[in-house]
Amino acid sequence: AAVEDETFVMYCRNQNRLGMKQITQRLEEWNISYYHSQANFILINTECNGDEVFQYLLQRGIIIRSGNALGFPNYIRVTIGNKDENEAFLAALHDFLQEKKSRVTI
Repeated sequence: AAVEDETFVMYCRNQNRLGMKQITQRLEEWNISYYHSQANFILINTECNGDEVFQYLLQRGIIIRSGNALGFPNYIRVTIGNKDENEAFLAALHDFLQEKKSRVTI
């Protein structure tokens, strides 16, 4: 029924585009590379082991997929969420990257 509801489909498509833009703009600000996507998920190069990023985010209540299972060990696969979910993901990813950076420079 949802697929036949064109208004709902257009709403979902628009929400996904807005969420994708929200995430990709921040990634670009941080100079983080990613694969451009037309789907409801994005593959992001963290330059860290994807399993490590997965565990860090999972401990903070954010579920993503490690790129290891997909053959991309330094990537994570993130499903686009709503604005608040995307912000929570971005904040946690930022924290991870900052912590990783501080461990490397010490």
